[in-house]
Amino acid sequence: MKRSVSLSLAASLAATLVVVGCTINSTETNNDSPNQQNTDAGSDTGTSADAGTDGDTPPAEIDEAVGNDSLDAAQAVPLGTRVKATINAEGDDYFSITVPAGAHDGVLHITLDEADPDFTPGIRIYSSAKTELVNDYVADSTTRPFDFEFNVTAGKLYYIEVFNGHGETPIPYTLQPKFTAVADPFERNDSFDTAKAAPIGEAFDLVLFAGADTNEAQDVDYFTIEAPSGKSKVRVKITNTAEQYHGVKLFGSNKADLGTIYAAGEQADVDDVLDLADSNGGTYYLQFFNGHSKATASKVTVSFE
Repeated sequence: MKRSVSLSLAASLAATLVVVGCTINSTETNNDSPNQQNTDAGSDTGTSADAGTDGDTPPAEIDEAVGNDSLDAAQAVPLGTRVKATINAEGDDYFSITVPAGAHDGVLHITLDEADPDFTPGIRIYSSAKTELVNDYVADSTTRPFDFEFNVTAGKLYYIEVFNGHGETPIPYTLQPKFTAVADPFERNDSFDTAKAAPIGEAFDLVLFAGADTNEAQDVDYFTIEAPSGKSKVRVKITNTAEQYHGVKLFGSNKADLGTIYAAGEQADVDDVLDLADSNGGTYYLQFFNGHSKATASKVTVSFE
């Protein structure tokens, strides 16, 4: 919290994602938190660029606003900007960020930095409805900087609370939020109505990644397939480079459930067939799902038999 008196005020995911970039470093995670979200952000599905910087230029700096000591008084911070702030025993600091709108969810990356050994910070993330989504804190004062990641939904607002686990005197620190959108050429394809045509007979990328406000943080991707006359089965092969527990459902043109394939485990590939409704040909839907959001692509090949 920045006080109105004068105080001395005192920072990246070499990822291959896309649109707006960030730097990912390891963090000490509070695994006891029931709200902790798994945020696997490694990917080889695109390129990245820093929000607010070109990667070489230092980020713009702004001062912490006076009185940002509650969710209602949270200070809006542009992505890629570094905030010079001060925290003390009298209260926590609150900020807000808005994720860029568009088709792609992504990873919010927050860096807190300060050399003071009394600064053992923690972070809480809240939804736009001010419901706590996740929290994390540094395990000890030797961790510098403190890097935190969270999967977020395109176009959504999130609140950030910064708190200090130890120390009574005011401590200057910096906060820098960045965002990296996850590359997926088929998004949005989260419903029957937004299903995209799947390539037939050639491998394509499947990225099952979702932000916190997308389908309860579970990505479900829909594709249409056109079965030729005389074929009675569809074969689905998944090379599981994302190490996800993949599942595939087949639906008829009337959206009736015709069957499901489940992978044998999180590291298992898939190579199995589903029966078509008949051999007359026509439009079908494939739904791909999993229970573990990841930004890494697996390879899928669809064919008919």
